[in-house]
Amino acid sequence: MKKLIYFAFGGFISAFITTVLIFLFIEFDLGVLFFYAFGLSFLGSLAGTAFWYIKYREQFETFLVFLCYFLTISFLAYLGPTTVDRSLSVFVYFYAVEENGIPENYQNERYFKEFTQRRLDDGIKTGMLSKEGNIYKPTIKSKMLYTIFYPTAVITGTDKAYKTFKKSLKEKK
Repeated sequence: MKKLIYFAFGGFISAFITTVLIFLFIEFDLGVLFFYAFGLSFLGSLAGTAFWYIKYREQFETFLVFLCYFLTISFLAYLGPTTVDRSLSVFVYFYAVEENGIPENYQNERYFKEFTQRRLDDGIKTGMLSKEGNIYKPTIKSKMLYTIFYPTAVITGTDKAYKTFKKSLKEKK
């Protein structure tokens, strides 16, 4: 039971350190998060593993703990902050939720019309958007994605690209 508590607390340390590193990475504009997320996850995982190693010095067990932390944190780093930071599709879904729909002719020239149209079409195919007349409306799936990912984006600071996208669309109004 003690090991499980140490393991869970070390995982929390790993997740917290990785979240702080991602936030700082974005805040100071140190590069493209997509390429650095593994390294940031590695560093965060080392912090949790160090906590584990202070108490349990068995090397193979410590390696397995590190591997668990690293794989989990890397997965979460790419699933959440990196996806939000890099995905035009996620931007479209977030915007549809916040504005309760996107008019069909509402595509800004700053983002290629064909590219955004493809994203809107993909949104319909995947059930993230529905089309009512000439408005693309958010579905329960896109609302769930927004509810889960948007707070993660705000916490890690990866919402900046979305805010730029949103601002450019609002300027078209």
